[in-house]
Amino acid sequence: DLNKMRDTTGFMWISNGNMNVNQNLLVFSSPYTKESDFSAEHLVAVQDSFTTQFVPGPSENSFMKRQPLVPLTSEVLKNDNSDYCVEVRGRWHCPKDVMGGPFVSRNYLSADHKSIITAVAFLYAPGNPKRNRLRMLEACAGSLKVKAAKADSTATK
Repeated sequence: DLNKMRDTTGFMWISNGNMNVNQNLLVFSSPYTKESDFSAEHLVAVQDSFTTQFVPGPSENSFMKRQPLVPLTSEVLKNDNSDYCVEVRGRWHCPKDVMGGPFVSRNYLSADHKSIITAVAFLYAPGNPKRNRLRMLEACAGSLKVKAAKADSTATK
């Protein structure tokens, strides 16, 4: 069961809230102005700006961020939900804590080509199997229906 943890303008965090096997999905939008906005490094830099602000770690002044020691992989995906979609895979961590795990993001071009709608699936499950749990979250991220940007909503599920 996933519950809404935070919902602000342009950002939503959904989580099961279980610290033993913590499953999460983030959805946010960012401006699209040029082709390089879809580079893996740029997409993850935008992701880090949201997670630094909205996804705190377990201790004071800690937050979720990409683990820079692990290379990113990216792939352009064919999909029915958007004209263009880039998937990025990597690992996240909390720089001031011993916490981290895998993430997969799906980054969709909005129908009006003015925004990138991003869904990030990430998992914290120390000592527990992760593959099937991450695949379930990936399915959620892959099921977004992307529409043109509006005043209060850019993605629906």
